[in-house]
Amino acid sequence: MISLIEKRKFFKRPKKRHEVMGDRKKIEVKKDEIVDALFEMKKDEALILIEPLYDIVKYETRNKFLKRGPELKLNKRITRRDAIIQRLRPRELRREAFSQLEGESHSGCCHVSYRNAHLRYHLDDCISGTELFAFCESKEPIEVEEVGEYRETKDVINKGAVYTIDIPSRSSSTIYPITLKSFPVPIHKTQYAIWMNLTAQHNCKDRQNSFSFKYAIEEVLCAHIIAAYLAAAKKLYYGLKTNGESYIKNKEGYPDILIPFALPSQEAVRIRRNMDHVWVKLLGEKGRSMNRADREVSFFRGFRNGGPDFFYARKKLKDMFSKK
Repeated sequence: MISLIEKRKFFKRPKKRHEVMGDRKKIEVKKDEIVDALFEMKKDEALILIEPLYDIVKYETRNKFLKRGPELKLNKRITRRDAIIQRLRPRELRREAFSQLEGESHSGCCHVSYRNAHLRYHLDDCISGTELFAFCESKEPIEVEEVGEYRETKDVINKGAVYTIDIPSRSSSTIYPITLKSFPVPIHKTQYAIWMNLTAQHNCKDRQNSFSFKYAIEEVLCAHIIAAYLAAAKKLYYGLKTNGESYIKNKEGYPDILIPFALPSQEAVRIRRNMDHVWVKLLGEKGRSMNRADREVSFFRGFRNGGPDFFYARKKLKDMFSKK
């Protein structure tokens, strides 16, 4: 079992002013300068942000912005049949949407399925969840249990697989049991419609506070669910290859595992680390470290500098977070 000391040491982030700033060279920036500054930031520098990155009058709190702020819609609602015929892949939908970003203050991403289910996630959680998965891979790989057999069964072809996964908390000894349903399996083309109907049975504080209640059917992917999905995807990927079963291949000839959220590039991970050394000092406030809403807006603006592949992993995930 991974010790609490190991987890707290790995996931600790600077919060207090002296932790964020230290003896680094301090550079004051406005909201339109923050992204360029993050990309150009040197190891001996710290930034002081003096303007809000989103409308703090309209949204009042970071949680209200993350729940109610403008989302990036990654696809329009289409029929199940069309999703299968078009082989609708989340990675291609993301890349197209990231290439055509408009507006300044997106609060997250959203897919809509043929049954009008809305699958929502934040880029900040994509990094946190990927980091959690990578940490577990380096210490104690996550155990994944299949509920029933996925191989060529009618239920899996029509509805997807079901997995149960135990995910550790990053800050306590809590273990979160998570059940993933409608997990796409590349044994039939129906997976190109199934992935958008992903649901998770999980109840952490971050997820509780993330539901927008804007949609009749809404699914929120928090960092724990993202880590769980990656663990299940790894098990499925190697299971198909090792057992020599027939499967749908991607362009590289590997099992076409569909990931319904964005995976960060090494550059995005670097920018996230740079955000640890940004002090937000708005008029009338004492000052604080960047919060989730600040980071979310900054990641979206980062596509102007990093291009559509700013959130597209090219390295092994566990290697991307090896140096803290």
